[in-house]
Amino acid sequence: MTTHPKLRILFLCTGNSCRSQMAEGWTRALKGDEIEAFSAGIETHGLNPRAVQVMAEAGVDISGHRSKTIADLPTKDFDYVVTVCDRACESCPLFPGKTQVVHAGFDDPPRLAQDAKTEEEALAPYRRVRDEIKAFVETLPEGLKERRGKDALPYPIAAAPPTPSGRANPPGEPEPLLPQRKKLPHETPSWVKQGARHFITINCKQRTGAPLLQENNGNALLESAAFYEQLGHWYMWLMVIMPDHLHLVATFNMDRGIPATVRAWKSHQAKHLGIQWQSGFFEHRLRNNAELDEKSHYIRWNPVRKGLVASPDDWPFVLDRIVLGRANPPGEPRKKEE
Repeated sequence: MTTHPKLRILFLCTGNSCRSQMAEGWTRALKGDEIEAFSAGIETHGLNPRAVQVMAEAGVDISGHRSKTIADLPTKDFDYVVTVCDRACESCPLFPGKTQVVHAGFDDPPRLAQDAKTEEEALAPYRRVRDEIKAFVETLPEGLKERRGKDALPYPIAAAPPTPSGRANPPGEPEPLLPQRKKLPHETPSWVKQGARHFITINCKQRTGAPLLQENNGNALLESAAFYEQLGHWYMWLMVIMPDHLHLVATFNMDRGIPATVRAWKSHQAKHLGIQWQSGFFEHRLRNNAELDEKSHYIRWNPVRKGLVASPDDWPFVLDRIVLGRANPPGEPRKKEE
């Protein structure tokens, strides 16, 4: 009797602390005869004790697991990589050609539990996400094929860059002119000199298709960001619009504050462009020029990593004032990066 090798699946999340650990545990328990499961994070946050507790309640012991990155794994040869949180989806590294990457996002239990008043209340989101991940694992491996078709990138790797309507240029047709990058004024408000820079990620509710590039949405979002700057709500150092999410680095006028400003801007786009956003947003304060370099490089190269263009300069949906770890002084032209 011929035996077939097990399917290798890597579950990837931000810190390999909770969701990816649950997914690995459930897959080993329920599908161990046909799937070899692994888990890792973009970084390591340590094994979450509440995740261990709720999995034990369901009869699955993950207490022997440890938090690890992809570099710590014994192999990089996977049939599927399943990203179980949005940040892992956005930051997923390249894998060998045969590896198929799919996204199956689940809520973040630690974030949901942070305002809990009792331990039992804190455990509730862990139990809910545990059960949701179990239901997902029960569909494997067949469910991955269906999900890949639904959650794959809207353009094939190395395809022509999307037009403003969000479609790749049809073969044989002349390539349309992409919109020019927006230019921002050089006047710097006084509050910018004292304000910190913040890295922000905002995701669409549906991470499929190209909702932010359809119907000229990409240009409209950039123009709206520039208008918000004119109103004095933020000062935009860098913004890149992706098909289903966006990244920005900005200094915020703290008279209004970051959450209120971002909520109002998202609400305006939802009303006028029909964009459906995920609730909330990711925010990180950039404490020094090294962090600014890291995040600006990540943002600029995102279209290249996703296979949308060959060079960061080819992506048109960008506002950019940052040069080599510092902001351009007002009036100074933007320099080309080495």
